[in-house]
Amino acid sequence: MPDCLECVDEVHTISSLTGFEALLRGLDVTCYGLPFYAGWGLTADIDAQLSPKADYLERRKRDTTLTLEQLLYCALIRYPLYRLPNGYGLAQVEQVIDYLYPPKSAPLLKDIHNTASQAQISNPINSSINHATSVLSTLPDNFQHQATTRFMQQRHQWQQRLRKLSR
Repeated sequence: MPDCLECVDEVHTISSLTGFEALLRGLDVTCYGLPFYAGWGLTADIDAQLSPKADYLERRKRDTTLTLEQLLYCALIRYPLYRLPNGYGLAQVEQVIDYLYPPKSAPLLKDIHNTASQAQISNPINSSINHATSVLSTLPDNFQHQATTRFMQQRHQWQQRLRKLSR
């Protein structure tokens, strides 16, 4: 699906996680159904005036409006319970990320940065990594979750760029 989303300008969906992935990639999303990401002002909602959809969407709009970062935080960090395999038990999203991407990959990023700086090459991926790391360390605790979410989005973009470069 990621390859398909790179080739389109917008996504129309009834109730699909593809629409959520499209939102994360900055694409326009039109919802005909009522997925969890509809009604927050991030999507174009079709038939939003018909009941019972209208009642539900009105409740969402009345309670609060969400940014994409807030929706991502609620959907992937705050709401779900994660469970690691092999008896590790329940985990927070940061622990799951560490499990899926062990810290041994961190020296690789440092090696890339050192090689680029030694060669005096300006690399946007390396500068983004340095910027994200420095910004995250200076934020107060209550904003670190939001910054972590943004960092996860950036890391996905870096992985996509590296994957394209390696082809």
